[in-house]
Amino acid sequence: MSPRAKRHEKQEVRWAVDTKVPGEYRCGKEENYWIVLEGKRRFMVRVPKGRGPLGIGLQGRIKKDLRLTTELFEDLVDCSLTGPKYEQYLLQRLAEDRL
Repeated sequence: MSPRAKRHEKQEVRWAVDTKVPGEYRCGKEENYWIVLEGKRRFMVRVPKGRGPLGIGLQGRIKKDLRLTTELFEDLVDCSLTGPKYEQYLLQRLAEDRL
């Protein structure tokens, strides 16, 4: 049984993505982060601006964009999953052709 996701504040998720995700940052209506692995843009993650809690659906979309399970997403936001470990996880998935 998978763990239930707790609702996170937009600022928490934005900070986790900004500090731990390897890539390029762009700002428009939403904050966009291009994940760069091995010198190539692989995929984009959108994080909304503003304050307050994320809705469960929006939080699920961000988790899916980051290619994370619920447990790993919680670890990323709660700081037990570091930037280098996240990058290693993505590179492993890329090598397995599961990205």
